[in-house]
Amino acid sequence: MKRKSPVSRSLLAVNLAHIELVRDGRRIFRDLHWNIGPGERWVLLGENGAGKTQLLKMLAGDVWPQPGKLVQRV
Repeated sequence: MKRKSPVSRSLLAVNLAHIELVRDGRRIFRDLHWNIGPGERWVLLGENGAGKTQLLKMLAGDVWPQPGKLVQRV
């Protein structure tokens, strides 16, 4: 009997294009481009306050980039 991976049923792809995120008047990132393919794994590294948590919150839909920017979760 072949075991199925629990992740294989719902792989997610994310495409970010020209993303700008500003919080409390502070620019977190500008002109961000990032493509995450189905099944890919990434590591976020950076100093405290670099925007790692804000990026993950944006991917989860908890915060939104500036109007007119593209965030696509497929």
